[in-house]
Amino acid sequence: MKFLPVLVLIFFSGCGFHFVVGEAEISQAVVCSGENCSDTLTGENTLILKITLDKAPYGTEVSSHWYYRDSENKSVLIRERFSSVDEPGVVIHPIGLPKPGYFMDGEYSIVLKLNKNKVKALKLKIKKPVDKKTENTIPKQKIENPSSNGTPKDILDDDL
Repeated sequence: MKFLPVLVLIFFSGCGFHFVVGEAEISQAVVCSGENCSDTLTGENTLILKITLDKAPYGTEVSSHWYYRDSENKSVLIRERFSSVDEPGVVIHPIGLPKPGYFMDGEYSIVLKLNKNKVKALKLKIKKPVDKKTENTIPKQKIENPSSNGTPKDILDDDL
């Protein structure tokens, strides 16, 4: 009977089941656009979230949840990225643009989770460079979250 716990562990490990042993730890997280890493970006290039993990035991799940703060000051989920890692290092979570210059001006936030537990939140502002010729002719866009059938829309997928 004293071998029963060992047999149970062998059974679960043979089925692909594993335990995460220890705590994962983020030492740094930055958002970059090209070579520029800052909390204020132009949004004209792909945004890249670089997450540096000091500790990452086998089976660590890293996720980033990207939100846009709309005109009514509500957070709208625009993207989620998930990675499974087995050792410390750098995890990259990019958001590609469906078309150039598609990120709207405004405030964004990124919630970072390790093994489904929130560990960090980043704030980001997108501010496009002002073109003096067209400064007063660019209309502001309003985000509509629900689609006509009531399901949430992904604001980065509009006009695709």
